[in-house]
Amino acid sequence: MRRTPLVVAGLTLALLPSATAAQLYDGPPLDAQEYLQFVGAGDAVVATWGGVYLGPYEGSFLTPTTPTFSLYCVDYTHHATSQWVDVTQLSGGADFGSTRLGSFETYRHTAYLSSLFDSWQTLGDDKRTVWSGIHAAIWSLTNDQDLGSGETLAVRDLLLTDPLHLAGAASFETDGWYVISPGTEPYGGRDGQEFLIRAQSTVPEPSTYLLMGTGLLLLAAFSQKRRLAPSVDEA
Repeated sequence: MRRTPLVVAGLTLALLPSATAAQLYDGPPLDAQEYLQFVGAGDAVVATWGGVYLGPYEGSFLTPTTPTFSLYCVDYTHHATSQWVDVTQLSGGADFGSTRLGSFETYRHTAYLSSLFDSWQTLGDDKRTVWSGIHAAIWSLTNDQDLGSGETLAVRDLLLTDPLHLAGAASFETDGWYVISPGTEPYGGRDGQEFLIRAQSTVPEPSTYLLMGTGLLLLAAFSQKRRLAPSVDEA
């Protein structure tokens, strides 16, 4: 009986979300304009349907130099490049005038889809197929194009039509997310790709609260059962 609290503690810890594989921005507060150094494709894979890289890229800011972080490509019709960028916090009250899409709802939807790269196993067994489907969904949504082919289409269509995914996108918490757009004058042209990035956040996500609450309820239930059970001396 004395081992019960340890068992319950283990159950509680097992319920907590695992660390994300995404490289979150962990630097000083972002200015309205930053210089983005495009580092490379990172762990991204090459799509069989387009010969393009799919998945999170890597970049850093050079003013000042920061650790690398994940870049989620929003648009399909431009090339990734080092560039001056306009930084827009992804929130309902932000001004999206310097962005390409100009819509909080669209960027929130793409942020939700981008968050799925880390949990790709929930959508299929093959990483290349799933990542192709996720990016096909993002680029179809943001570029008004019908992108993807073969097995990729099943993942893409699921993400863009399934009620659960649509509901998840509509309620997605965007705390810590930013739109990184090719810089306006006098910071350069607007030829490079647009990205989303995510910064470190101290605000737990709703799923964290839910899972922690479930663990605490289990702890309370086991504790109550222990109090009601007869002791060895009473048996």
